[in-house]
Amino acid sequence: MIKGLPDAEALAKRAAKSSGGEAEVFCELGRGISASAESGAFSDISEEEKSGFGVRIVLRGRAGFSFGNDVSKFDAVVAQAVALSKFGTILPRLPGGAEKYARVPGAFDKKIDALEGRDLLGRLKGMVDEMRTLRDVGVRPTWAGIEATTSREAVANSLGAYMEFSYTEIGGGAYASCGEGSTGFEGKESRKNDLDFESFGRIAADRAVEGRNPQKIEGVKAARILLEPQAVSGLLSNTLLPAIDGENVLHANSRLAGKIGRKVFAANLDITDDGLLKGGLGSFPGDSEGVPCAKTQVVSKGILKSFLYDWETAMQAKAKPTGNGFRGFSGRPSISPTNIVIGRGSAKRDDMLSEGGLFLVHWLSGTHTTNPFSGEFSVEMKNSFLVGKDGGKTPVKYGLIVGNIFDVLADEVVVARDCVEKAKSFVTGPVMLRADVVA
Repeated sequence: MIKGLPDAEALAKRAAKSSGGEAEVFCELGRGISASAESGAFSDISEEEKSGFGVRIVLRGRAGFSFGNDVSKFDAVVAQAVALSKFGTILPRLPGGAEKYARVPGAFDKKIDALEGRDLLGRLKGMVDEMRTLRDVGVRPTWAGIEATTSREAVANSLGAYMEFSYTEIGGGAYASCGEGSTGFEGKESRKNDLDFESFGRIAADRAVEGRNPQKIEGVKAARILLEPQAVSGLLSNTLLPAIDGENVLHANSRLAGKIGRKVFAANLDITDDGLLKGGLGSFPGDSEGVPCAKTQVVSKGILKSFLYDWETAMQAKAKPTGNGFRGFSGRPSISPTNIVIGRGSAKRDDMLSEGGLFLVHWLSGTHTTNPFSGEFSVEMKNSFLVGKDGGKTPVKYGLIVGNIFDVLADEVVVARDCVEKAKSFVTGPVMLRADVVA
């Protein structure tokens, strides 16, 4: 049992006995620290902790949920979950039996766990100082930030399932500006204490310098666009991920509903949700319901193979749960990806760039405005360049990428086999695609 967490197994048995139904208990203990700087000056250092438990009771085929922070009031929380089960969602049963879970090495770093707020200041200063090294050419530090978290979790149910897991994460980023309208950004996250924060400031500053004197462009139909990993993540998080969410599929809110086994994307495109990926930001032995995480092939050679499910949605859809039910202690499980790997890379990034006649985009703005159901998007290119046939790069003043993600991914798509990065829920190299660019 993890030190500091309540005994989830004992609590699950206690809840089942008092409720007369099946019981599940999820316990969470978390700590986070962060520091940030604005316009080169330290602006904030904060630390917060969270601790609590959630109880799900399945009684007469319906599920009720409640949560609390004080274990001494556990029985009252159970009683609340029982009362709410009368009006709860239909759920025949909880995940059953003791499961075997894969090991997820490298998920917990003692050095991250031991960090305090003041430990982040030196790294933050390093980012800011790196941006300032180019102040003679007009670079200004706009923002820099670092956050480190430690999470300890355990889930158990009265049918014998039990899993506990501890993990850490650290990440940060830097924004720099230069001249009128030129900005640069760089940032990364890791479960290990292995990030070079100073390089974030240096890269952000270099990109801001590179983007000086941006030029107006003409609109282009079916333009070739090379999205860097951060831009890929921003676009697909708000278009593709909702489409492979099993709950959206169940309620016919996905364009991919009913298309399992059919070719939906380009034949050279593979998409995998790999919950056991070594070093993955979303790697876990099991999800927050105790269902083992796995490697789920979502798309293979353009053919749709699977959606992602938590336990409850899988039961409703009569599908196999994929180990994608995640939550905090105060919420019910919901579907969340682990590590979405965009595969079948066939070219090197620099070779793709050398062809010229394309737009290079480091990140996107306005991705939250995309339509997750139709797949329509209109997003602004940031830190972007028009690459000529001679390899010359012209900074773009303003441009929108417009299209429909289902049409775009079914057309010409090339994934780079190198320069692979972990960007939020995605693990991907740069991706070349075609879409309209509106000036």
